[in-house]
Amino acid sequence: MAGIALIEYFVSAVGTRIFLVAPGRAAPLVFDARADAEGREVTEGDLLRRARRLLVDFNGLPAGWDRGSAAEDYRRLLRELPPAVPAQRRGQPVLQRNLRKPLFAYDLSYWEQLSGALLPAALKEEIEGCDLLCIVPHGSLHSLPFAALRWSEQEYLAQRFGLCHAPSATVLHYCRRKNRRRYAGAAGRPESCFVAAIAAEDDEDPADFEADGEMLAGLFRGEPGGKVTSLVGAAPRDGAEPASKERIRERMPGHDVVHMACHGVFGGELSGGDPLDSGLLVSNGANARPLGGFGSLGTEERTPYLLSAREILRLPLDADLVTLRACSSGRTEIQSGDELIGLQRAFLYAGTPSLIVSLWNVHKGSSQRLLNDFYRLWLDPRQPLPKWQALQIAQRNLIENAEYGHPYHWAAFILVGDWL
Repeated sequence: MAGIALIEYFVSAVGTRIFLVAPGRAAPLVFDARADAEGREVTEGDLLRRARRLLVDFNGLPAGWDRGSAAEDYRRLLRELPPAVPAQRRGQPVLQRNLRKPLFAYDLSYWEQLSGALLPAALKEEIEGCDLLCIVPHGSLHSLPFAALRWSEQEYLAQRFGLCHAPSATVLHYCRRKNRRRYAGAAGRPESCFVAAIAAEDDEDPADFEADGEMLAGLFRGEPGGKVTSLVGAAPRDGAEPASKERIRERMPGHDVVHMACHGVFGGELSGGDPLDSGLLVSNGANARPLGGFGSLGTEERTPYLLSAREILRLPLDADLVTLRACSSGRTEIQSGDELIGLQRAFLYAGTPSLIVSLWNVHKGSSQRLLNDFYRLWLDPRQPLPKWQALQIAQRNLIENAEYGHPYHWAAFILVGDWL
């Protein structure tokens, strides 16, 4: 039985409190997050700047960043957080060949330097013997990669512990109750799989998306009675059904595992959108739309191509796991009362106890490798690992890989909800 600790954060304009529910403790312990020797509090403003900077580093500056009311905010963001990086080097998403070039400075020092504040020494003493940490973030912490915090100078948090996340402790309780594997044991092993894979019209290599589910489908086809439903591409071809909005909504319910390989769109980036307009970019059954410029489309134009969070909420899902290998599928908007709205909560409320989502636009090659490792470990017919452990090992494998060792590759994906 894994030793489990729950760490919940509360962020405000004046500081951050940390609440720890640890083995052997009758009541939660409370800590302050202090950023330096002078005891400066870590505020919501501090974390928001780091979350925005991370997205700029990995996703690139948004179009028109240097015009309008937000221009000075972006200039300050690039200027003040170390290391200083000229804007022209952040004009496009991160390139693999630049990750280790000092000129581009993708070292996440502005995030790692908060490790001691978010994981204070007194808290570390309490959790040192644990195997799994369940993180309940708050505010901008929802958008930041806890896996890439430092446990020590030589070790990332993901190397030391398995990690899972939850929007709140209440939602975590709901997810655990929904997970039939907690009650069925080996009899709850997934037997059916739904895969939908589609690239945007302007993707250079659609095969990167369309091949994503082949390995996963192979695992289920090898099982007695295994059921696989695959929707691939924008239009019917070679007898295969397309990954259209209509077919996805019809076929997704009734499967134990749902895997979506497509682009995610954040509601706040859409014209007139709100968080429940966040969704997955799919086809209308005949063609796909380009990702570039999609946010500027009106509601009627984008609706046939967007499976929105609002629509997902109405799906009767009973999947043990939903994986979204979708760019920025973990992006959310925080409302008052820490009401996390977006794709995460839509799938959890639709009925799945566990999600794997990405915090930023992922690298196609490394994300396929990480998820392939995860599925093989989690679905191993002889000795299946729990989700948290399978993900941790998959992350460790990338950390030790010379090509994919940068946190950009392995820290994007998070497990949300139940960890078994």
